Amino acid sequence: MSDKKKPAPRLVVRWKFGDGTTEDSDAFKVAAGDSALAEHLTALAVKGHEFKPKGRGQSALYRAAEATLRDRDCGPDEVLSRILEGGGIIQEIDEDSIYWRDNGREHTTTKKAFCNRISEIRKNLRNSNK
Repeated sequence: MSDKKKPAPRLVVRWKFGDGTTEDSDAFKVAAGDSALAEHLTALAVKGHEFKPKGRGQSALYRAAEATLRDRDCGPDEVLSRILEGGGIIQEIDEDSIYWRDNGREHTTTKKAFCNRISEIRKNLRNSNK
């Protein structure tokens, strides 16, 4: 018998990129004799390999503003009043903030940010019509 220690097993993760290339990473070092941890890390790596993130969705306020601008091109104040008339999304408007709900969660947006978003929506709508 030799007195040399057995090297710790390594978990090799193969990353697959969208262009078809792959890269091996052996950054995970598992303690010797810990096969449960190795199995757990392998399962996580497999899940990570299969996971494809979904793009962030648009907020309810964004969708409502976009729908309003599709019907009629108007200023940010009129967009706010039309969304408020529709009910359900905007809870309260004060001098510099908009309080609204999306999926049961409360959000706050400044009026300046909302005005900038209206400009962005207008630009996107113009580009999609070309």
